[in-house]
Amino acid sequence: MAYIVWTKQYTASDEGSILYAVNLGSIQNDIASVINGGITDINISNTAAIAASKVAGIAGSTYTRTFTNADLVAGILTVTHNMGVKYVTGCVYDNNDKWILADEITVIDTLSATIALNSYGTIVGTWNVRFSI
Repeated sequence: MAYIVWTKQYTASDEGSILYAVNLGSIQNDIASVINGGITDINISNTAAIAASKVAGIAGSTYTRTFTNADLVAGILTVTHNMGVKYVTGCVYDNNDKWILADEITVIDTLSATIALNSYGTIVGTWNVRFSI
C-alpha cells in the first residue's frame, strides 16, 4: 500500500529553556482534527512532545489567585505566576470585586513579581490578583 506523507511543522525559537512564539491555537486545531477523524493514519515523531515548562509567552495566558492579609509581608504580596515572561500585566481586586491600583508592582524575574499594597493598611477579606500576557 502506498502512503502519502503529509508533513506539518511547527516552529518556535528556543531561548535555552523556554520556547517562545508557539502557536498553540494552531496545534490544538490540528489535534482536534485528528481526534475527530478529519486527519487519519498519522505518525507523530517522538520529537513532537513539548513539555509545558518549555512553552512561554502564549498570548491569552493568565494566572489568578486569591490572597488575604495573612499572605502579605510588610504590605507586600509575592506572586509566583510561572508565566515565563518578564513583563506581564497585573490587576488587583479587593474583597468587593473593585479593581484597585497597587502602590507598586515589581518584576522579580520571568516567573514572579511583588505587589506593594502598603497604602491599604490591613486588608479585609479575600482579594484577588490576576496576571496575563
